[in-house]
Parts: sequence; C-alpha cells; structure tokens
Amino acid sequence: MKKSLNLNAILVQDKSGGYTSFFAQFPNIIAEGDTEDQAIENLFNLVQDVFEHQQKEEMQMANGNESIKTRSFNLAMA
Repeated sequence: MKKSLNLNAILVQDKSGGYTSFFAQFPNIIAEGDTEDQAIENLFNLVQDVFEHQQKEEMQMANGNESIKTRSFNLAMA
C-alpha cells in the first residue's frame, strides 16, 4: 500500500535576505539557504538525514530488545 504525506513548508526571509525553512508538521527540523530554493533543498536533505538516522537508532534498539519492531516506508514529497 503506497501512501504519501503532504507537508507544508514555511519560509521566513531574514533581514540579510536569506531564508529559514521548516515544515509545519516538523517544526524542530530547520534549514537555511541564501534563496528560497536553496532553503527548501536544504530542508529536504535535512529531513532525509533525520529519518535515516532515526531508522538506524531504532534498528540498534531492536537488536537489544525483542519487543521493539521497526517498519520501513517511503515518504514521497511533491
């Protein structure tokens, strides 16, 4: 079963002209860039890194405790 998740990106232009970006659904994952496109690209890369790191952490926990299950899924963003 293929599912997708719709995310709302927030872009804030700072006084120097750069941008800060984050997804409303993940407000603690914040990226920056000199342009809107760069800020969004950095945000996508950062979210991917966070998810990959979390998956590795869950797998390490699962090796020591059989009551923990992990499930992989693909997150498609348009």
